[in-house]
Amino acid sequence: MRFMKGFVYLTAIFLLLVACSSEGASKVSSPDSLPTETNSPVGTITNNHSSDSDGNSPLPNTSLKEMNGTAGQLYGYTFEAMMQLDENLNTDMKYIAVDLNPLTQLTEADKLYILNYLEQKFSITVQDNTLEQLIEKEDLKEDLLVLEGTLLRIEKVELGEDTAVITGSKFRSGTGSVGTKIELILENDSWKVASAAMTWIS
Repeated sequence: MRFMKGFVYLTAIFLLLVACSSEGASKVSSPDSLPTETNSPVGTITNNHSSDSDGNSPLPNTSLKEMNGTAGQLYGYTFEAMMQLDENLNTDMKYIAVDLNPLTQLTEADKLYILNYLEQKFSITVQDNTLEQLIEKEDLKEDLLVLEGTLLRIEKVELGEDTAVITGSKFRSGTGSVGTKIELILENDSWKVASAAMTWIS
Protein backbone atom coordinates (compact mmCIF):
# COMPACT_ATOMS: atom_id res chain seq x y z
CA MET A 1 0.00 0.00 0.00
CA ARG A 2 2.82 2.34 0.90
CA PHE A 3 4.42 1.45 -2.43
CA MET A 4 1.26 2.47 -4.32
CA LYS A 5 0.99 5.77 -2.44
CA GLY A 6 4.63 6.52 -3.20
CA PHE A 7 4.16 5.66 -6.88
CA VAL A 8 1.07 7.90 -7.17
CA TYR A 9 2.94 10.72 -5.41
CA LEU A 10 5.96 10.47 -7.75
CA THR A 11 3.68 10.27 -10.80
CA ALA A 12 1.86 13.45 -9.72
CA ILE A 13 5.17 15.31 -9.29
CA PHE A 14 6.36 14.12 -12.71
CA LEU A 15 3.15 15.28 -14.42
CA LEU A 16 3.38 18.65 -12.67
CA LEU A 17 6.97 19.14 -13.87
CA VAL A 18 6.00 18.21 -17.45
CA ALA A 19 3.09 20.67 -17.41
CA CYS A 20 5.32 23.51 -16.14
CA SER A 21 7.96 22.72 -18.75
CA SER A 22 5.38 22.77 -21.58
CA GLU A 23 3.96 26.10 -20.41
CA GLY A 24 7.42 27.69 -20.39
CA ALA A 25 8.28 26.32 -23.83
CA SER A 26 5.16 27.81 -25.40
CA LYS A 27 6.44 31.29 -24.61
CA VAL A 28 9.60 30.83 -26.69
CA SER A 29 9.13 31.33 -30.42
CA SER A 30 11.53 30.35 -33.14
CA PRO A 31 12.67 33.13 -35.53
CA ASP A 32 10.41 31.68 -38.24
CA SER A 33 7.32 31.96 -36.08
CA LEU A 34 7.85 35.51 -34.83
CA PRO A 35 5.23 38.02 -36.08
CA THR A 36 6.36 40.09 -39.07
CA GLU A 37 4.17 43.08 -38.24
CA THR A 38 4.64 44.92 -34.97
CA ASN A 39 3.38 48.13 -33.48
CA SER A 40 6.78 49.76 -33.96
CA PRO A 41 7.33 53.38 -32.97
CA VAL A 42 6.95 55.80 -35.87
CA GLY A 43 10.14 56.13 -37.90
CA THR A 44 11.38 52.61 -37.17
CA ILE A 45 12.08 49.88 -39.69
CA THR A 46 10.19 46.63 -40.15
CA ASN A 47 10.81 44.00 -42.80
CA ASN A 48 7.60 42.39 -44.04
CA HIS A 49 9.04 40.99 -47.28
CA SER A 50 10.70 37.74 -48.28
CA SER A 51 13.53 37.45 -50.78
CA ASP A 52 12.73 37.73 -54.48
CA SER A 53 13.26 35.00 -57.05
CA ASP A 54 16.93 35.97 -57.46
CA GLY A 55 17.56 35.61 -53.75
CA ASN A 56 18.02 39.34 -53.22
CA SER A 57 16.38 40.91 -50.19
CA PRO A 58 13.87 43.55 -51.30
CA LEU A 59 13.71 46.99 -49.75
CA PRO A 60 12.48 46.81 -46.15
CA ASN A 61 9.23 48.55 -45.30
CA THR A 62 10.13 51.89 -43.74
CA SER A 63 7.62 54.02 -41.89
CA LEU A 64 7.24 57.29 -43.81
CA LYS A 65 4.86 58.98 -41.37
CA GLU A 66 7.05 60.97 -39.00
CA MET A 67 10.61 61.59 -40.18
CA ASN A 68 10.14 65.36 -39.98
CA GLY A 69 13.32 67.30 -39.36
CA THR A 70 15.60 64.27 -39.60
CA ALA A 71 18.66 63.82 -41.81
CA GLY A 72 16.70 61.13 -43.63
CA GLN A 73 14.01 63.62 -44.62
CA LEU A 74 16.60 66.27 -45.53
CA TYR A 75 18.47 64.04 -47.97
CA GLY A 76 15.36 62.27 -49.22
CA TYR A 77 13.93 65.63 -50.33
CA THR A 78 17.31 66.68 -51.70
CA PHE A 79 17.62 63.59 -53.90
CA GLU A 80 14.03 64.00 -55.05
CA ALA A 81 14.76 67.59 -56.14
CA MET A 82 17.93 66.45 -57.93
CA MET A 83 15.96 63.88 -59.92
CA GLN A 84 13.70 66.64 -61.25
CA LEU A 85 16.62 68.54 -62.75
CA ASP A 86 17.51 67.76 -66.39
CA GLU A 87 14.94 64.98 -66.69
CA ASN A 88 16.48 63.90 -70.01
CA LEU A 89 19.01 62.03 -67.86
CA ASN A 90 16.11 59.90 -66.56
CA THR A 91 15.20 58.52 -70.00
CA ASP A 92 14.91 54.70 -70.02
CA MET A 93 16.70 54.44 -66.68
CA LYS A 94 16.48 51.08 -64.93
CA TYR A 95 17.26 52.32 -61.43
CA ILE A 96 18.18 55.28 -59.28
CA ALA A 97 21.44 54.96 -57.38
CA VAL A 98 22.33 57.20 -54.44
CA ASP A 99 25.84 57.28 -53.03
CA LEU A 100 25.25 57.44 -49.27
CA ASN A 101 28.85 56.52 -48.46
CA PRO A 102 30.03 60.11 -47.73
CA LEU A 103 27.02 60.82 -45.48
CA THR A 104 28.49 59.23 -42.39
CA GLN A 105 26.03 60.88 -40.00
CA LEU A 106 23.08 58.93 -41.40
CA THR A 107 21.57 56.21 -39.23
CA GLU A 108 20.33 52.95 -40.72
CA ALA A 109 16.78 54.27 -40.27
CA ASP A 110 17.71 57.41 -42.25
CA LYS A 111 19.23 55.35 -45.07
CA LEU A 112 16.25 53.03 -45.37
CA TYR A 113 13.87 55.99 -45.27
CA ILE A 114 15.74 57.66 -48.15
CA LEU A 115 15.71 54.53 -50.32
CA ASN A 116 12.06 53.77 -49.59
CA TYR A 117 10.96 57.39 -50.07
CA LEU A 118 12.61 57.63 -53.51
CA GLU A 119 11.30 54.23 -54.57
CA GLN A 120 7.75 55.27 -53.76
CA LYS A 121 8.13 58.67 -55.45
CA PHE A 122 9.57 57.38 -58.71
CA SER A 123 8.27 53.78 -58.82
CA ILE A 124 11.67 52.35 -59.67
CA THR A 125 14.39 50.35 -57.96
CA VAL A 126 16.58 52.50 -55.72
CA GLN A 127 19.98 51.34 -54.53
CA ASP A 128 22.88 52.62 -52.45
CA ASN A 129 25.97 52.39 -54.70
CA THR A 130 29.11 54.31 -55.60
CA LEU A 131 30.08 54.98 -59.22
CA GLU A 132 32.87 52.42 -58.90
CA GLN A 133 30.42 49.76 -57.75
CA LEU A 134 28.07 50.50 -60.64
CA ILE A 135 30.90 50.34 -63.17
CA GLU A 136 31.89 46.93 -61.79
CA LYS A 137 28.29 45.66 -61.74
CA GLU A 138 27.60 46.70 -65.32
CA ASP A 139 31.10 45.79 -66.53
CA LEU A 140 31.59 49.20 -68.14
CA LYS A 141 34.69 50.54 -69.89
CA GLU A 142 36.04 54.01 -69.15
CA ASP A 143 35.60 55.13 -72.76
CA LEU A 144 31.98 53.85 -72.83
CA LEU A 145 30.81 55.04 -69.43
CA VAL A 146 27.02 55.06 -69.76
CA LEU A 147 25.04 53.83 -66.76
CA GLU A 148 21.78 51.93 -67.07
CA GLY A 149 20.40 54.19 -64.34
CA THR A 150 20.97 57.58 -62.75
CA LEU A 151 23.48 58.18 -59.96
CA LEU A 152 22.99 60.96 -57.38
CA ARG A 153 25.92 62.16 -55.28
CA ILE A 154 26.35 64.74 -52.50
CA GLU A 155 29.57 66.77 -52.52
CA LYS A 156 29.08 69.57 -49.98
CA VAL A 157 26.61 70.32 -47.20
CA GLU A 158 26.22 73.71 -45.50
CA LEU A 159 23.90 73.58 -42.51
CA GLY A 160 22.49 76.63 -40.72
CA GLU A 161 20.12 76.79 -37.77
CA ASP A 162 17.08 76.23 -40.00
CA THR A 163 18.59 76.12 -43.50
CA ALA A 164 20.63 73.75 -45.64
CA VAL A 165 22.48 74.24 -48.92
CA ILE A 166 23.50 70.96 -50.55
CA THR A 167 25.59 70.73 -53.69
CA GLY A 168 26.11 67.54 -55.65
CA SER A 169 25.73 65.94 -59.04
CA LYS A 170 23.39 63.83 -61.13
CA PHE A 171 25.30 61.40 -63.34
CA ARG A 172 24.20 59.23 -66.26
CA SER A 173 27.32 59.13 -68.45
CA GLY A 174 30.64 60.83 -69.06
CA THR A 175 28.88 63.29 -71.36
CA GLY A 176 25.53 63.29 -69.57
CA SER A 177 25.64 64.76 -66.08
CA VAL A 178 24.81 67.97 -64.23
CA GLY A 179 25.87 69.75 -61.08
CA THR A 180 23.10 70.50 -58.60
CA LYS A 181 22.45 72.98 -55.81
CA ILE A 182 19.47 72.36 -53.54
CA GLU A 183 18.44 74.85 -50.86
CA LEU A 184 16.13 73.70 -48.05
CA ILE A 185 14.51 75.36 -45.07
CA LEU A 186 13.23 73.95 -41.79
CA GLU A 187 9.66 75.06 -41.12
CA ASN A 188 7.49 73.68 -38.32
CA ASP A 189 10.14 71.02 -37.67
CA SER A 190 9.93 69.75 -41.25
CA TRP A 191 12.37 70.20 -44.15
CA LYS A 192 11.09 71.81 -47.36
CA VAL A 193 12.86 72.46 -50.66
CA ALA A 194 13.21 76.21 -51.22
CA SER A 195 15.04 76.08 -54.57
CA ALA A 196 16.76 73.66 -56.93
CA ALA A 197 19.15 74.62 -59.71
CA MET A 198 21.80 73.22 -62.03
CA THR A 199 25.29 74.62 -61.54
CA TRP A 200 27.02 73.00 -64.52
CA ILE A 201 26.24 70.68 -67.44
CA SER A 202 28.41 68.01 -69.02
